[in-house]
Amino acid sequence: MSIDIPYDCSVSPDELLMHAESSGFNINLLPPGHTTVVDEKVERYCEVLRTYGRMWLSSPQSNIRVAPIDGYLEYLFGVAAGHIPASISTDEMMNTLFTDGMPEVVMVHVKVVIHDVIMEHFGTEDAFNEILEKVAKAIHLKQAQFRDSRARILEEELDLRTPLPNLIRMVSKSTGLSLSNAAGMLYELKHGVHTVLDKYLPPDEPAVEGQATPPVNTRQAKLANALGAAFAAAFGIDEMDEAWAGVESTLQVQERINLDHGTVQPGSVASRIAVAMDVEPKIAALATGEFLSMIRAVLEAGNHVSPPPPSSPKPVPAPASGLIAVG
Repeated sequence: MSIDIPYDCSVSPDELLMHAESSGFNINLLPPGHTTVVDEKVERYCEVLRTYGRMWLSSPQSNIRVAPIDGYLEYLFGVAAGHIPASISTDEMMNTLFTDGMPEVVMVHVKVVIHDVIMEHFGTEDAFNEILEKVAKAIHLKQAQFRDSRARILEEELDLRTPLPNLIRMVSKSTGLSLSNAAGMLYELKHGVHTVLDKYLPPDEPAVEGQATPPVNTRQAKLANALGAAFAAAFGIDEMDEAWAGVESTLQVQERINLDHGTVQPGSVASRIAVAMDVEPKIAALATGEFLSMIRAVLEAGNHVSPPPPSSPKPVPAPASGLIAVG
């Protein structure tokens, strides 16, 4: 929401600014229309810009925008930062109200007035650049603190927020990436594989128009079956289900909960992986289980291994009968 104030408005600027700030309305200082030269109307408009500009810039609690002063201020910040915008403002409203319909000679005069008002408040050009440098450093510091905070939260809640926390830790350790970047890399790899598969091997068409897509993607299931068969043939495996059960047993896949709680210690394979990857044996054992869970998903899709049995339902307590036993 904004308040349009014409150049010849007779209402006190103090009153209008107070009302705008209390209501959260921005202010548009409208120039005179149908002017082709710097005449009396333009000079009156420039005086309005000086008045509102000084009041707005000197108000430390101001939470509104005063156009076109704010647009030109943003332009100056961009120039001071080394970026020369193609236009003073990319805001459509700003261009409609002030730029598009204003002759160049009038615009140049108005820009000089706004520039002088801004420099009057900040001081010299050097002082303005020093303020910009302080603002840029503050923004950079805030962004760094925000990144550190997010990384700390991710590290503290990694096991709750991600399905592969220990694989992320192992990748982070082996690559030198932060935990957040390691998590992002694994997620993008996984997402990229799914995206490519869905592009070239799309889901099955519903048998009936309007019916939900079948849960099984036949084409991707055939690919998974072929990959599993090739793996079994390469290693001379006759019964993949039995062989995979042996792999999971050796690598303690079914013991992940006990490994995490410390009631079961990592085995010799996990210890060797830990030495190779320079991580703790517990992380190596859990990360191996997380990685194998992804391979298991492929083998299950290709019908090479059976899915794990469903977890037992929790017992539901019987409702109270309302009877009181007396002994």
